Amino acid sequence: MTYGDAEDYVKLILTAPDRPVTDVEISSCDAYPTFTYRLMGTQGGLKGNMTQIDWRYFLPADAPQQKLIRTPLRDEAFTPLYCSEKLFWYEQSWHIGDASTFTLATGRLYDTVYNHLTQGTPLVVTPQQVRRQIAVMEEAHRQNPLSRLE
Repeated sequence: MTYGDAEDYVKLILTAPDRPVTDVEISSCDAYPTFTYRLMGTQGGLKGNMTQIDWRYFLPADAPQQKLIRTPLRDEAFTPLYCSEKLFWYEQSWHIGDASTFTLATGRLYDTVYNHLTQGTPLVVTPQQVRRQIAVMEEAHRQNPLSRLE
């Protein structure tokens, strides 16, 4: 059973000056999950699960010039026209293969930490990035405290 707290459902809208708006929704309660990851950006998007990620994007330099159209979109016969922008989409994907995602990620984590401690290689994820992530989670919990069950 879930109680609607930040541990089983969260919707965050993150904003900051000179940064894109980020809308994050995470749920363990979705009866019809489609993707583990789904990102929508201004020039493309990404979808994926624990073993496969697909992304597509367009290059603004290749896109047709845009202009504001103030008249109704219709053809010569006055039939309504809908958005018909022609974009060339670049598409790529990544597949993990047969390995377990957990095993692969855990192995890379320990390899990264080991190499950092023994060889001085940079960490992929820095302590400052982790602290920023924890601060966001703490603020989400502060704004949405757990209900008290008596």
